[in-house]
Amino acid sequence: DSLVSNGIEIILDQYDLSPGADRFQFMESSVRDVDAVLCICTPAYVEKANSRSSGVGVETSLFTPQFYERMRTAKQFIPIIRESDGISDTPDYLSPLIFIDFRIDAEFETRMDELLRHLHGQPRHRKPPIGPRPNFT
Repeated sequence: DSLVSNGIEIILDQYDLSPGADRFQFMESSVRDVDAVLCICTPAYVEKANSRSSGVGVETSLFTPQFYERMRTAKQFIPIIRESDGISDTPDYLSPLIFIDFRIDAEFETRMDELLRHLHGQPRHRKPPIGPRPNFT
């Protein structure tokens, strides 16, 4: 809801998948048709993703080819760490990616600002332009 109220269009099964709809088609089109996939990681999610079990396992099977294709399509996969067991914070296929840490509720607004800035292309810190070369004579 915080994303929506801050200008980000979302697709979320709670809002967009109704009884009688094809959940597999929903997952396939959702991943295919978006610019960014936020993977909300909890220990249960990580376990199911890595073992390819339940609906999370189906999602992972759909995500993985899209994930490896991301360099060509510029699709972003952003791990969001919500809970952690100290063993593995993300599913194996997401482990090399920089994540946003939402584990501490008191830091929610700071982390949401970080995520919103990224999604809107407005980073807190911008690299300065390259200056002129020095005169070496």
